Amino acid sequence: MSYDQEIQNSTTIKPTELAAVFDYRDTPMEDIFHNYYLFCRENLDIHSTRENIKPNVFAFISGLSSNAAAVKTSENKFGIFVNTGLIKYCLDNFSNNPDLDDYLFERFPETVSFFDLPVSDLAFQLATQFTYYHELAHLIQYSKKAEKLTLQERNEDCNIYNELKHILEINADTYASIAITSHIQQYIANSFKENLTQEHVEKTIIIMCSCLLNYITSFYHDLINVYFKEYCHPHPVIRLFNVVLNITYNLNQSSFFKQKNITVDSKNLSKQIIEFYIELEQQVIFHTKFQTALESSFDLRDQIVTYLGELIQFKTEEYCNAMDRWNNQHTTK
Repeated sequence: MSYDQEIQNSTTIKPTELAAVFDYRDTPMEDIFHNYYLFCRENLDIHSTRENIKPNVFAFISGLSSNAAAVKTSENKFGIFVNTGLIKYCLDNFSNNPDLDDYLFERFPETVSFFDLPVSDLAFQLATQFTYYHELAHLIQYSKKAEKLTLQERNEDCNIYNELKHILEINADTYASIAITSHIQQYIANSFKENLTQEHVEKTIIIMCSCLLNYITSFYHDLINVYFKEYCHPHPVIRLFNVVLNITYNLNQSSFFKQKNITVDSKNLSKQIIEFYIELEQQVIFHTKFQTALESSFDLRDQIVTYLGELIQFKTEEYCNAMDRWNNQHTTK
């Protein structure tokens, strides 16, 4: 499908409350938008043959905030709309952050030297692809419902607790985490080949997950005040623990790494990821307050685990469980 067709099809799918469709062509960032569009459209086409999520569109909209939306119309049409503000945020935070590349090359020179792209560009891909998979999971969730639906990546104006939306967000994060895990494993395999070692694997996972963690910390401005049954979306601290634990656990289960005699210690690696992210904050590579949020949530750790466990149960019959669909399609025969 051409982007012209996406724009045309968006007229019957995009809700009026979302910003106007953005035509990235003939703009200074055309290549960046186009490469991301091609990735998402190709992947969406693949999933459209497996899931009841077509007809569908993928398009950019001119919203300035770092946001994205998944939409289903009452006529069973589906759409993913990504704000230009989200692309700009990821560019500013990663691709246009030379300190990130300099510091990571200084800290892990032997590992980073095998990468075919600067870490900043890999981080941009990781963050934007995570967003796509998260929105794709929402479309899969919607496929069971016969009504108009819209969920945005963030909605800070929503102060009313909605348990169902918390469940759907954690489910979509889990789906995106596992999809990203497959990309991380593939990138490691392609980058190191015969030079694959335990150290290279661990450092690459720490680098990539730290960048993804930074992206997730941006989902809510008040990072320090951890909440549970409030607002429309789970607090980022809860979301990031879910993401990191899922990525490290699934890499731990990887048959590829087991064949290569590589051990991914999910518990120890999760700890190292968080510690390294704090180091990046202290070095002012990332300008967030995750360390402070972590300290303020220390006494809440049991509540975080309990609440996350409740959300993962997906206690609703209204929507399709995206993880059930993933497991059905990726079960080893």
